[in-house]
Amino acid sequence: METVAKKHFDTVVVGSGISGMTMALLLAQVGQKVLLLEQDHKIGGSMQRFKRQGVPFDTGFHFTAGFGDILTQMLQVMDIEAAIEPIYFSPPGGARIFFKDRQEMLCFPRKRNQLAAMLAERYPEESKLIKQFFKDEEYIFKNTPTMNLKNFEALLCEGAVLNLGVLDEDFITLEDYFNKLGMSAEVRTVLSMFAMCHGTPPSEISFSNHCRVSYGLHNGIAQVKNGGDAFIQAFSAKASEFNIEIRCNCTISECLAIKKRTSNSLKLSDGTEISCNEAVLAIHPREIVKILPESVTNKIFRERVTEFEDTFGFFSLHAVTTEPIEDFPITLTAYFSVPDIDRIMSENCPDSGMAIMTTVEATANGKVQVVNAFDAMWMHDCEQWKNIKNRRQNIEYQAYKKAYADKIITNIETVYPQLSGKLKVLETATILTFNDYLHSGGAAYGVKQLVGQFNLFGKLPLRNFYAVGQSSLLPGAIGAMLSSFIIFNKIVGNEKFKTLIKRIT
Repeated sequence: METVAKKHFDTVVVGSGISGMTMALLLAQVGQKVLLLEQDHKIGGSMQRFKRQGVPFDTGFHFTAGFGDILTQMLQVMDIEAAIEPIYFSPPGGARIFFKDRQEMLCFPRKRNQLAAMLAERYPEESKLIKQFFKDEEYIFKNTPTMNLKNFEALLCEGAVLNLGVLDEDFITLEDYFNKLGMSAEVRTVLSMFAMCHGTPPSEISFSNHCRVSYGLHNGIAQVKNGGDAFIQAFSAKASEFNIEIRCNCTISECLAIKKRTSNSLKLSDGTEISCNEAVLAIHPREIVKILPESVTNKIFRERVTEFEDTFGFFSLHAVTTEPIEDFPITLTAYFSVPDIDRIMSENCPDSGMAIMTTVEATANGKVQVVNAFDAMWMHDCEQWKNIKNRRQNIEYQAYKKAYADKIITNIETVYPQLSGKLKVLETATILTFNDYLHSGGAAYGVKQLVGQFNLFGKLPLRNFYAVGQSSLLPGAIGAMLSSFIIFNKIVGNEKFKTLIKRIT
């Protein structure tokens, strides 16, 4: 019987979230034949949007920083900048903090130099400390080579791999830094507000990694027109142009013919076998371990991954106004029940830390005013319903969600009195929903970025397999994309990397 030759790909990318889409497109743009696998029925991961009663809502991507900076650079390299349109929050700036215990709102100016000046004036006794924080934050950001792709020569080191840069600040926590300066609890909370955007408390994340996230957010945050779908649509158009093969409802089921800790032959869950030069796994670390053969891993490696702590997840509420609100704001508000973010981000804490985002979305029947709220929660909060298949029919679970939603609505109406009695909830979701959907344990930001922890990033025990994603380098869309840029350079080398970097204006 004649043997049918296996279909060959230069690289197989597993997972079609923002890191997987980024990796697949970069590789295809330098001439590689790429296969993108997605276990869901459609691509996009947490970048996907969904609709309720015709109103679009984002699953996991809600706002970002980096326009005019690292995000714009990456979009230019991927040649999709024109498809990603920022929508900035209403004046006076990009974010606000509402302190429930004193019923007080603190509004951030859009630019970080203005924010630094405003905070120094608000807290005169700590003005020097505040200015020092912003100075140190800028130093860390500008001395992390990957935060500016224009500095190509500084990015490269021997072995055709991008230089991540290691600073002294990588070895102290954000809390240690605040303790050293002697900052008050309230100022710490204000300066570490965006810890809610990486999911690791100040007592656990390095000062440098916090600053790599917070610098861009302090310098201007924005929504994106059409949300995460804008990225998916832009990628899909490019995938068609560069003949990226996409298979949904499919992943790697077995690594075959392993020689010298390398596997160039893969069996897929759709029953086919293919060959490849490399594989890039853009999925949660625990899912990566499921793919790697036990013959190339050891007990220590598997225990290490098992012991990774996930960040918190969210209870999400998606609502619309029941009538047009004349003074409806376009804002992002952090709601803190107490001015102690480390406490708020701790498990089993009764205090609340949530984000409330108000925006306007286009529907077939015109524009609607939308409110999205995200309250931090952990898996143990609803563990009792984890293994129930049809939770929509479970009376206790639905009662739990209803009570949680009522609490959030009360908080929203406290922050926005003009919305009292004028909100219609279209959907709610717990951390269990995200776990079902993304197979990530429900974590909003993958695994925690702990000081001294070596996350799965780059080459894996199978030497032609690589790990990328928001659990690798930095959390969020930008961190996930950056991880793919770094490993892309490792796979294709400096010269091909240079050809794409030249697109940056």
